[in-house]
Parts: sequence; structure tokens; C-alpha cells
Amino acid sequence: MGTFVCKMPTVRVETDLGPEFFPDNLMPMFIIAVAELLGKDKKVMKYAFHTNVDMTIGPDNVDHQDGDLFWADISAFTVFGDPDFCYELMPKIFSYLTENSDLKEGDIYITLNDIKPHHVGRNGEAIPPRSKPLTSQGQASSLSSFLTVWMML
Repeated sequence: MGTFVCKMPTVRVETDLGPEFFPDNLMPMFIIAVAELLGKDKKVMKYAFHTNVDMTIGPDNVDHQDGDLFWADISAFTVFGDPDFCYELMPKIFSYLTENSDLKEGDIYITLNDIKPHHVGRNGEAIPPRSKPLTSQGQASSLSSFLTVWMML
């Protein structure tokens, strides 16, 4: 088995809006913001941005009949296990998106996925286990430090 240096997270966005709705640099800047919020290296962030997607919530789109839908699905290795961390993180993601685009809070849907390295394939095999487990405590401390500085700006 080879040696991997594979870091997450990934951000996958699907939206029923067209690309012209968004600022040209929305996704590169969004993944930088997510990297900083999660205490990750922005150079290893990955994203996919799918626009003009046929989307609905429920068969009759009851929840979004008069609105748009922007779904940000964020996956990372063992970062989202602590509910307090997620409760602290989620409003910051919503704020970033509403402040840096014309999205309304009610149009945004965010999912956070905690995945294990062996759930990801790269270079022909599953990512091997880490020699030292990640903990959300370190991430929460990193988030608190970042948020304190960010809020002071």
C-alpha cells in the first residue's frame, strides 16, 4: 500500500440558479472561507459547482415554490462529530454565503458529512488509516480562535 497525504474537505454545490447569478470568484473564495473555518489548508480544498440543476424539496417543491435552492454539501475526515462544533459552524457558513452573494438564507441548504479515510479512494485504493486519530476538539479550538479574529474584522 502506498503512502498518501490526502486531506479533505470537499465542497459540492448544486443549485437551480445559473452561473450568471453568482460572483465570478464565489466558489474559490467560499472554499477558502470553509478551509479557514475548519482549520484546513486552503491549497488542498476541492470543490464542484453545478449550476442550472433541476432541484426540488419534496415531489411538489412545497418548500421552495417561490425561491431558489443552493445546496452546499461539505465532507471532511472526522471533523463534524461534535454537535457543538457544527452548531457554531453552521451560522458562519450561512453568513458568508449571504454576505458574498445575492443568496437569501432561506434558499441555502447545507449538509455536513463526517467521513472516514477508508471511505475515499485515491490513486487506485482506499486512503489508509491515520497514524493518529483526528479529534473535533482540536478543530473546535481552531474554529473558536478563527471566529474570534474574524468577528473583530
